[in-house]
Amino acid sequence: MTHNETSEDEERARRDLLHEAKVVSALGDHPHLPMIFGVVTKASPLCLVTQFHGVQQESVTLHQAADNNAVTKANCISIFKKICSVLDHVHSKGYLHNDIKGNNVVLERPSASGEFSPVLIDFG
Repeated sequence: MTHNETSEDEERARRDLLHEAKVVSALGDHPHLPMIFGVVTKASPLCLVTQFHGVQQESVTLHQAADNNAVTKANCISIFKKICSVLDHVHSKGYLHNDIKGNNVVLERPSASGEFSPVLIDFG
């Protein structure tokens, strides 16, 4: 890979990251969207700084929870209703996600209910 290709790839990654940050910020506050605290673009690795969502200090995706049979049928229904709610919100703001899948839904377990709650990620 030449120096120009590396620079072009880094610039594309930077633009994509800023675009994702702009989209998530434009979507506003919603309980099933990540909260962005900042964007790192001047040092590697480039990244979004978001609120942590997970279970017992670990990030758990819907895909992982399903593979481990960690989600009950009742909780599955609740999760999908919440995903529909956040998608309705996203669409009402004029955006599409275009990559809904188990690995783009991070689960957290709110302390009061004990059920998993989804957070839709990856708007890049």
